[in-house]
Amino acid sequence: MDRLISSIVLSVVIAVCGGTAFLTPVYASGHNFEVLADYIAAVLGTAKYHNVNKAIADGYVEGTCEDGRGVAFSNPALIADPEINAAKPEFLLYDLQVTPNGREKLKLRGVAYFVVGNEPLPIFGEPFLNPPGTNIYFTHVWVWLEGPRSDLLVSRYHPMVGCE
Repeated sequence: MDRLISSIVLSVVIAVCGGTAFLTPVYASGHNFEVLADYIAAVLGTAKYHNVNKAIADGYVEGTCEDGRGVAFSNPALIADPEINAAKPEFLLYDLQVTPNGREKLKLRGVAYFVVGNEPLPIFGEPFLNPPGTNIYFTHVWVWLEGPRSDLLVSRYHPMVGCE
Protein backbone atom coordinates (compact mmCIF):
# COMPACT_ATOMS: atom_id res chain seq x y z
CA MET A 1 0.00 0.00 0.00
CA ASP A 2 2.86 2.42 0.85
CA ARG A 3 4.40 1.72 -2.55
CA LEU A 4 1.10 2.51 -4.28
CA ILE A 5 0.70 5.79 -2.39
CA SER A 6 4.33 6.71 -3.11
CA SER A 7 3.84 5.99 -6.81
CA ILE A 8 0.70 8.12 -6.96
CA VAL A 9 2.36 11.03 -5.12
CA LEU A 10 5.44 10.80 -7.34
CA SER A 11 3.28 10.78 -10.50
CA VAL A 12 1.41 13.88 -9.35
CA VAL A 13 4.65 15.70 -8.51
CA ILE A 14 6.18 14.84 -11.88
CA ALA A 15 3.04 16.12 -13.64
CA VAL A 16 2.96 19.35 -11.61
CA CYS A 17 6.66 20.08 -12.02
CA GLY A 18 6.78 19.24 -15.71
CA GLY A 19 9.11 16.27 -15.76
CA THR A 20 11.61 14.21 -13.80
CA ALA A 21 14.72 16.41 -14.16
CA PHE A 22 14.19 17.96 -10.73
CA LEU A 23 14.40 14.49 -9.11
CA THR A 24 17.85 13.70 -10.53
CA PRO A 25 19.90 14.71 -7.46
CA VAL A 26 17.69 12.67 -5.14
CA TYR A 27 17.75 9.50 -7.22
CA ALA A 28 21.40 9.83 -8.25
CA SER A 29 22.59 9.90 -4.65
CA GLY A 30 20.48 6.91 -3.60
CA HIS A 31 18.50 8.78 -0.94
CA ASN A 32 15.71 7.06 0.97
CA PHE A 33 11.96 7.70 1.02
CA GLU A 34 12.14 10.30 3.83
CA VAL A 35 14.60 12.38 1.82
CA LEU A 36 12.41 12.07 -1.26
CA ALA A 37 9.37 13.16 0.79
CA ASP A 38 11.25 16.25 2.08
CA TYR A 39 12.43 17.02 -1.45
CA ILE A 40 8.93 16.76 -2.93
CA ALA A 41 7.50 18.93 -0.12
CA ALA A 42 10.16 21.59 -0.71
CA VAL A 43 9.66 21.59 -4.47
CA LEU A 44 5.88 21.82 -4.25
CA GLY A 45 5.99 24.37 -1.43
CA THR A 46 8.41 26.72 -3.21
CA ALA A 47 7.56 26.32 -6.90
CA LYS A 48 5.61 29.58 -6.99
CA TYR A 49 8.65 31.48 -5.70
CA HIS A 50 10.39 31.27 -9.06
CA ASN A 51 8.51 34.55 -9.36
CA VAL A 52 10.31 36.61 -6.69
CA ASN A 53 7.31 38.95 -6.44
CA LYS A 54 5.27 36.07 -5.02
CA ALA A 55 7.97 35.48 -2.40
CA ILE A 56 7.83 39.15 -1.41
CA ALA A 57 4.02 39.03 -1.27
CA ASP A 58 4.27 36.04 1.10
CA GLY A 59 6.55 37.92 3.51
CA TYR A 60 10.05 37.12 2.27
CA VAL A 61 12.48 40.03 2.56
CA GLU A 62 15.54 40.49 0.34
CA GLY A 63 18.89 40.21 2.10
CA THR A 64 22.49 40.29 1.01
CA CYS A 65 24.21 38.32 -1.72
CA GLU A 66 27.11 35.98 -1.04
CA ASP A 67 28.96 33.90 -3.62
CA GLY A 68 28.13 30.25 -3.20
CA ARG A 69 24.83 31.09 -1.54
CA GLY A 70 23.28 33.79 -3.72
CA VAL A 71 20.71 36.33 -2.56
CA ALA A 72 18.94 35.17 0.58
CA PHE A 73 15.32 36.17 1.05
CA SER A 74 14.24 35.60 4.65
CA ASN A 75 10.74 35.24 6.06
CA PRO A 76 10.65 36.75 9.60
CA ALA A 77 7.39 34.98 10.51
CA LEU A 78 8.85 31.58 9.62
CA ILE A 79 12.11 32.38 11.42
CA ALA A 80 10.12 33.18 14.59
CA ASP A 81 8.34 29.81 14.33
CA PRO A 82 10.47 27.06 15.97
CA GLU A 83 8.95 24.33 13.79
CA ILE A 84 10.70 23.09 10.64
CA ASN A 85 8.48 22.37 7.64
CA ALA A 86 10.14 21.22 4.40
CA ALA A 87 7.44 23.01 2.36
CA LYS A 88 7.94 26.34 4.16
CA PRO A 89 11.63 27.23 4.34
CA GLU A 90 12.76 30.21 6.37
CA PHE A 91 14.98 31.37 3.49
CA LEU A 92 14.79 31.26 -0.30
CA LEU A 93 18.16 31.32 -2.10
CA TYR A 94 18.35 33.02 -5.50
CA ASP A 95 21.22 33.02 -7.98
CA LEU A 96 21.89 36.58 -9.15
CA GLN A 97 22.58 36.57 -12.86
CA VAL A 98 23.33 39.48 -15.17
CA THR A 99 21.89 39.20 -18.67
CA PRO A 100 23.93 40.25 -21.74
CA ASN A 101 22.06 43.57 -21.81
CA GLY A 102 23.11 44.27 -18.19
CA ARG A 103 19.81 43.49 -16.44
CA GLU A 104 19.88 41.58 -13.19
CA LYS A 105 17.82 38.41 -12.95
CA LEU A 106 17.08 36.32 -9.85
CA LYS A 107 16.74 32.57 -10.32
CA LEU A 108 15.50 30.39 -7.46
CA ARG A 109 18.11 27.74 -6.71
CA GLY A 110 17.67 26.61 -3.13
CA VAL A 111 16.14 26.97 0.30
CA ALA A 112 17.47 27.22 3.82
CA TYR A 113 15.97 26.08 7.09
CA PHE A 114 16.79 27.90 10.31
CA VAL A 115 15.84 27.46 13.95
CA VAL A 116 16.97 28.92 17.26
CA GLY A 117 16.64 26.68 20.29
CA ASN A 118 16.72 22.91 20.49
CA GLU A 119 18.36 20.92 17.74
CA PRO A 120 15.70 19.92 15.18
CA LEU A 121 15.37 16.49 13.64
CA PRO A 122 17.41 15.98 10.45
CA ILE A 123 15.88 17.17 7.21
CA PHE A 124 16.78 15.77 3.78
CA GLY A 125 18.58 13.02 5.71
CA GLU A 126 21.17 15.43 7.08
CA PRO A 127 21.66 16.96 10.54
CA PHE A 128 21.50 20.73 10.86
CA LEU A 129 24.72 22.74 11.06
CA ASN A 130 25.36 24.35 14.43
CA PRO A 131 28.00 27.08 14.87
CA PRO A 132 30.02 26.30 18.03
CA GLY A 133 28.72 27.90 21.21
CA THR A 134 25.30 28.80 19.77
CA ASN A 135 21.79 27.39 19.81
CA ILE A 136 21.36 28.27 16.11
CA TYR A 137 20.75 25.47 13.63
CA PHE A 138 20.56 25.79 9.83
CA THR A 139 20.96 23.91 6.58
CA HIS A 140 20.95 24.83 2.87
CA VAL A 141 19.28 22.60 0.31
CA TRP A 142 19.69 23.22 -3.43
CA VAL A 143 16.33 21.83 -4.58
CA TRP A 144 16.09 23.92 -7.76
CA LEU A 145 19.62 23.48 -9.05
CA GLU A 146 20.26 21.30 -12.08
CA GLY A 147 23.46 20.58 -13.90
CA PRO A 148 26.85 19.00 -13.35
CA ARG A 149 26.98 19.75 -9.61
CA SER A 150 23.40 18.80 -8.74
CA ASP A 151 24.96 16.10 -6.56
CA LEU A 152 25.37 18.75 -3.85
CA LEU A 153 21.77 18.59 -2.65
CA VAL A 154 22.55 19.54 0.96
CA SER A 155 25.55 21.83 1.19
CA ARG A 156 26.23 25.16 2.90
CA TYR A 157 27.54 26.66 -0.33
CA HIS A 158 27.22 25.70 -3.97
CA PRO A 159 29.85 26.56 -6.61
CA MET A 160 27.21 27.21 -9.29
CA VAL A 161 25.42 29.95 -7.31
CA GLY A 162 26.72 33.50 -7.24
CA CYS A 163 26.17 37.22 -7.20
CA GLU A 164 26.83 38.14 -10.83
